[in-house]
Amino acid sequence: ALESEEYVRDLVGLLNAKDFRERMGGVRQLLLDTEGSPALVLANIVKIFDAFKPRLHDSNSKVNQAALEAMHKMIPLLKDHLAPVINMLIPAIVDNNLNSKNPAIYTAA
Repeated sequence: ALESEEYVRDLVGLLNAKDFRERMGGVRQLLLDTEGSPALVLANIVKIFDAFKPRLHDSNSKVNQAALEAMHKMIPLLKDHLAPVINMLIPAIVDNNLNSKNPAIYTAA
């Protein structure tokens, strides 16, 4: 449990960092953890996705695009386990991203 708390604290810290490179690292880390240790992510899904959600419409287009692409890869991995967070994720994915003038962001959304 202590490892889990420390993991969540570190990941949330990366996802909420001021520097876009750290936020990008947090997005990559979440994707890697979802692929390699889905149980750890699922055990803390609400806390993790509360921190991840703002990355889906990050002010930095590279972070925004990386988050959308990571979400695309995580959906099949997490499937039905996304139920507790799907209501907050869908608007974050759709909002602004489908109106984006950046073709990569539009396509990822």
